[in-house]
Amino acid sequence: MNENRMRKYLMDEYLKTTDGIPITELTDKLQFIRDTYQNLKTVLSAHFDMMDATTCGPIKIVAKNGKSYLAIKLGRTSHTIVDIENVRTLSKSEIIELWSEDEFYESIDPTAQEKVHSQGLKHHTFMTCETNMSEVVDFCLSNVTTFFLPTTIFHKVQLPQQNTFDQTISTLSFLTIDFINSEIRLGFRGTDQHLYEHLFFTLDLKPKTFQDSGSMTREELNEIERTIRSIKIPKEAIPEALQTILPKTKCVHNI
Repeated sequence: MNENRMRKYLMDEYLKTTDGIPITELTDKLQFIRDTYQNLKTVLSAHFDMMDATTCGPIKIVAKNGKSYLAIKLGRTSHTIVDIENVRTLSKSEIIELWSEDEFYESIDPTAQEKVHSQGLKHHTFMTCETNMSEVVDFCLSNVTTFFLPTTIFHKVQLPQQNTFDQTISTLSFLTIDFINSEIRLGFRGTDQHLYEHLFFTLDLKPKTFQDSGSMTREELNEIERTIRSIKIPKEAIPEALQTILPKTKCVHNI
């Protein structure tokens, strides 16, 4: 089937959800999560060169040997670990002494699909500074409820299709709302690889400059950009911790 038609069917599938929360309302009600991480980046910029880390988070509070530590992810692969009691960053040697590589990825960065360096944590990037980190610790502890909330919402639609060889293939589209990266990603996939595109939007659904749009025409892109604003996110796609916040809003009746 023509790729444009397949994408159209997938976008129509999103619109079949009528009892969810409109994506525009969802991002509006939860934008405080994005704002809190942006404010953390501002606080961190007084201690680190944040030009090399476009994002910060997630953060974790972890206990080790009777002490508590603040672990903040910086960018895609870097971290800073702060001793909460002494409000200072740990050196790489201190971190390696406290955590084995497996322990580190399990307790501090469980989202990593694979270890960053096969040689171990000694090749991992840990940002340190000589300044007192009390401002960072105070900010994180005062906003700990927000930092413990999920930072992504993932919604997927899927349709079986027949390819040119009369084989049933699976075509799907996924929509990810990412509050740390402050963006919405819309992807299209086909098991025969005829669909493989990624579109990027700001949280207020403005298209970003870079789009991995493959064979899409400008007309089709414009249609998708209009349609995405009408999507409703079903309750089952929203993490439970975020659902407890949303009933306080006027859009709860849509669930």
